[in-house]
Amino acid sequence: MADDEDMSLLNSFRNYNHLNNDVYKWYIQNVDKCEELKVKLKEQLEKDYKGIDDFCTRLGGILYKLNDLRIVPLIDNDACAVVNYWKFFLYFGKNLLEKKNVLSIEHYKLKSILN
Repeated sequence: MADDEDMSLLNSFRNYNHLNNDVYKWYIQNVDKCEELKVKLKEQLEKDYKGIDDFCTRLGGILYKLNDLRIVPLIDNDACAVVNYWKFFLYFGKNLLEKKNVLSIEHYKLKSILN
């Protein structure tokens, strides 16, 4: 039990709990990108991923509010690394996606952002 209480003192634990807050879903600017991602995932990976809508809208809101996140950064007040770790924690730790498909998704997201 003491171990669980100690976990709440860790910056990573507090950051992840903060980023998991539903309030960030309200800040997403391009919801259509989430629908596009969902369609592409199903098309390319031939599987529906439960939770991808929730993840995408939350991530979109987090990225929109990146400079106002009120999280404890790892170095140089850079919140990006924390968001990136949180994202991969959800991918793998919460089994949102299969490991073999993460690279395909990351490639698609980068391509979408750059275009």
